[in-house]
Amino acid sequence: MFSLSALKLDLQTAVSLQLVAQSYKETAAGKLKRIRDEIQRNRSFYNEVSVIYRTVRVVAAKEYGIFRIKNNKILSILITPNDRFYGTLTSKVVNFFLENAKTSEDKVVIGKTGQDIIKTMHPIFSFKPFVTKGELPDNKELADLAELALLYKQVLVFYPTFKTILEQETVVKDITETIERPMREELEKNPLEILFGKIKSGSGYILEPEADKILMFFDTQVLALLLEAAFLDSELARTSARLVSMEQAESRAGKSIKDKQIAISLALRSLKNKHLLEAY
Repeated sequence: MFSLSALKLDLQTAVSLQLVAQSYKETAAGKLKRIRDEIQRNRSFYNEVSVIYRTVRVVAAKEYGIFRIKNNKILSILITPNDRFYGTLTSKVVNFFLENAKTSEDKVVIGKTGQDIIKTMHPIFSFKPFVTKGELPDNKELADLAELALLYKQVLVFYPTFKTILEQETVVKDITETIERPMREELEKNPLEILFGKIKSGSGYILEPEADKILMFFDTQVLALLLEAAFLDSELARTSARLVSMEQAESRAGKSIKDKQIAISLALRSLKNKHLLEAY
């Protein structure tokens, strides 16, 4: 009877695990669409802001002689989740970061999971921790990160990105190059003297309250949008990984349920045969 009771308890546990995995899977499936919509919104807003930003930079330089001065350092940022249940995705992106961020003078690790892995496996690796309240940062957290990134010549962001539901990959993105490349391309089409020549005193371009504050605002806003895009891509990849992981967990739980049901059936048959033998 003890064996049969244990088997029934194991069956209940397997059923509970299957229900939990099913719940996580359904939540992840719904979340995928919401994140995709947020990614599209972010890209559209960035495209609109970047046009204004390039104009502001030219006006600030021509009219006010303001150029953004940065240090000569490289900042590497690793994006990881605060929670787990994402399969091996987090450990893969952490290893990718450790292998490729060695030349960066400064490093920031976002997310409790990544920080815990590095502290445990590589205790001498130096980095600055940054923990967001949720998996996606709020506006204040994005602004703080953008203000930090603004100081550096080059900012590299390491994170997982979505390829397909079944496949995610780790990438590193130079967000400073994303900002500077369109500016260079525009200047190649329109040499600096021509581009600046379009913007003359009294042409209608006025930066208020002050030019340096306006430039700082757009510098920070553009960096914040690029960082937000990396967070959204990362969250899309993690949600996809969780969906696959929970699908596999649900399948394993289903197999375990069948095994337990067979074991219970055999135990009941054995018990019934025992009672029949005792009766004779």
